[in-house]
Amino acid sequence: MEFRHSNSEQIYAKPSDPEKSPEVNVVYIPSFSGIETEEKVHTREYQEWLIGQGKPGDIIRNLLVEVSLKEEAWEDMSSDVEDIFGYRILKPQHVGRPFILCEYLPGIPRGRGYGGYPRLEISNAGSGFLQTLLLLAFFYARPASVLLIDEPDAHMHMILQKRIYNHLRTIASGRGCQIIVATHSEVVIDNTDAGKIVSFYGKPHLLKHDTQRDEVREALKRLESKDIILAEQGKILYVEGESDFSILRAWAKVLKHPLMGWLLTNPYCHPIRGSNPKEAREHFFALRATKSPMTGVLLLDGDNKDVQARDLKTDGLKLLRWKRYEIENYLIHPVVLEYFAQQKVGRLLSKSVVKELKQILPPEVIDEPTANHDYMRRTPASKDILPRIFDVGHLDVSKMEYYQIAEIMRPEEIHKDVRAMLDAIADHFGI
Repeated sequence: MEFRHSNSEQIYAKPSDPEKSPEVNVVYIPSFSGIETEEKVHTREYQEWLIGQGKPGDIIRNLLVEVSLKEEAWEDMSSDVEDIFGYRILKPQHVGRPFILCEYLPGIPRGRGYGGYPRLEISNAGSGFLQTLLLLAFFYARPASVLLIDEPDAHMHMILQKRIYNHLRTIASGRGCQIIVATHSEVVIDNTDAGKIVSFYGKPHLLKHDTQRDEVREALKRLESKDIILAEQGKILYVEGESDFSILRAWAKVLKHPLMGWLLTNPYCHPIRGSNPKEAREHFFALRATKSPMTGVLLLDGDNKDVQARDLKTDGLKLLRWKRYEIENYLIHPVVLEYFAQQKVGRLLSKSVVKELKQILPPEVIDEPTANHDYMRRTPASKDILPRIFDVGHLDVSKMEYYQIAEIMRPEEIHKDVRAMLDAIADHFGI
């Protein structure tokens, strides 16, 4: 095939040497995008023009007319509609009419007649039914050796997607057709052999094994456009909240840590916001479909002790955990908090902050704030310590602003766990 760039959103493709190419009958089926209410009989050339305009719903009745002219094809298509939806499709009427009339019965009558079912125009049907009817009409009206189908799953419930997809494959096999499908459907991906899937995540490539197919499926389900763009960096840091990243970055600057450069260049950071940490593993698994190799770090608070590394194991993802209850516990330093309060409300009101802090914290924590204390391992600073002292000191400080405390700390006031954590992240990322 020969590819020619048209603009930022379009590329033309054609056989490189049409005269030497074997005769291949190709039919393109766009995704259903609505139906014309008053559809006239159109020439084949005009139908092709409407397809090129992305309006296949404007010729669905014309296609049904074509199928109705072939008795065997009409019976087969009608049988497909009954099997899938339990509806009876009636032959279109167009002779002597200004518009084509296509009707269906919302049921299957017994014997002759309509069995009491109302005759409904197909434009009254749901989009899932119309999308399927469009595909079937193309199959039976336009016998082809290659069918290019764009989003056949559009407008369909996921349960219906699998049934329709398998049905279309069976029909295509029986009619000697090859189907090439463009899709974002997890259901279609799941029901296709890995070796028959071309992924366009990164450089277009044919999948080789089921694990790659599973990665693509998860990518379709979990990733947004920004994830795919940021994944090009090849590194991702999972934290429990946006404030965790801001605090970590502030400490890296104070310590002049090697990781500082990476943290200051808008790296790929993904907050899990209290979700099950296993969500990070599944998100990372999906990212590997877009970028390989991919390395990641999942940084959890110390209260997540029930989460084990083996439960999150996947190639390239490393679990790290704070020894204290949460990252905010490493901000608890009397001297630092007093200085922070002085900057915000002045020396006089800052005294109340220090007084309240001494009432909350055990004496050993006051005396040695950078030592290891059981109190800091079991007490959430962001709920039981910082809000209380800020309230007493009349400080309006939100959790998203806690990084400002980390920014004014001196290297000797930062706990050794912080440097060890920065070292571990940098080591895994090869920084």
